[in-house]
Amino acid sequence: MSAFAELVNNLKKKKNVLLLTGYLCDEMELGGRKLSDFAAEIALKLDLPVAATGNSAIPLKEKGVRATRKALAEMAR
Repeated sequence: MSAFAELVNNLKKKKNVLLLTGYLCDEMELGGRKLSDFAAEIALKLDLPVAATGNSAIPLKEKGVRATRKALAEMAR
């Protein structure tokens, strides 16, 4: 089982999962893919809500993800 499949299976077992993304998601790569690609795939596969900081919501929305842009101060409450 790949690490990605293992992660998805573990997240399926949890309740109230929120995926949090930040500005590095569209700048950093892993295995030739941007982290935003992985975040989008996970969010779509598991129908997860996404709280996106900075401009990380833009590439996620382009991939069809329902991402809400949040400031760090809003999430700390």
